[in-house]
Amino acid sequence: LFLVSLASADILVAVLVLPFSLANEVMGYWYFGGLWCSLYLALDVLLCTASIGHLCAISLDRYWAVTRATRLNLRRSPGRVKGMIGAVWAAAALVALPPLLRAQPGGQECQLSQETWYVLASCAASFFAPCLVMVAVYCRIYHLTARRTAALLNVHSPCPASAAKKGPGVGMLGWRRRSQHQSMSLCRQRLVRARERRFTVVLAVVMGAFVLCWFPFFF
Repeated sequence: LFLVSLASADILVAVLVLPFSLANEVMGYWYFGGLWCSLYLALDVLLCTASIGHLCAISLDRYWAVTRATRLNLRRSPGRVKGMIGAVWAAAALVALPPLLRAQPGGQECQLSQETWYVLASCAASFFAPCLVMVAVYCRIYHLTARRTAALLNVHSPCPASAAKKGPGVGMLGWRRRSQHQSMSLCRQRLVRARERRFTVVLAVVMGAFVLCWFPFFF
C-alpha cells in the first residue's frame, strides 16, 4: 500500500507537472492560463510533498517493525496503513493550499509565492522536517541492528577447547568436532556481517539518493 501510493504520487508528477514545466522552460513563458497555473503549482507542491512524506512514513514503519515487531504485527491492518497514507496526503494538501488559493494573473509568468513565510514554511514541511526524521530513524535502526548482530555473534561464539585429553582416539574426535564447530561459527559470523554490510549499503543508497535529489532544490 505504501509503495503503490508513493508510485502514484511520482507518476502523477511525471504526467501532470513535468510536461508543463518543460514547456514553460522551452517557450520561456507560461502559455496555459492563470487557472491552470494555480492548479499546476498546487499539484507540484502537493505531489512532491506527498512523495517525500511517503518515504518518511515508510521509514517510521520500518522503525516500528524493528522496535515493536510483536505489537506492530498485532495492530497492523490495511485500515491502519491507509490511515497513515491519508495523513501523508492531508499534510501535503495543507502545504499545497496557498498556491491554490492565491489567484494567478493571466500573464506570462507562473511561479510559486516568493513570500518569506511561505518559502520557509513549505521547505521545512516538505523536506527538512521529513529529512531529519528519516536520518534519525535510519540511524536508530542501524544502531539497533548492529547491537543485535553483536549479541547474535556472542551467543554463537565457539566454546573454548578443553585442555584435557582422554586418549588419542577421543582427542582426535574432539579436535575434529571443535574444528567443525569453529568453521560453522566462522561461516555464521561472515554471513551475519555480510548481511549487516548489505543493510548499511542499502540505507546509505536510500538516504544518499534522497538527499542528493532534493537538497539542492530546497536549499
